[in-house]
Amino acid sequence: MAKIKYIIELTDQEYKQLTAISQSTDESDRTILRAKILMMSDMARNEKQSVVKLAAQLGTTTTTIQTVRTEYAQKGLEAAVYRKKRTPGF
Repeated sequence: MAKIKYIIELTDQEYKQLTAISQSTDESDRTILRAKILMMSDMARNEKQSVVKLAAQLGTTTTTIQTVRTEYAQKGLEAAVYRKKRTPGF
């Protein structure tokens, strides 16, 4: 079965939010990386880059790039950038 490719088209509001996150010193490295992945994947602002090139440029894996893109397309910006809140087990 072929993998689904998601096209990332950020709104101006989302792009500004991601820019603020990527320049923040309060955010975790993981959060900043995920914000940069989405910004660099935005079709409206950047030329098309392969997953392999983007992973090499950001120093991460292709799986991370695909996971962030998939989460953005399926669950939205917050889910793609921030760590899922854990609930205590019983």
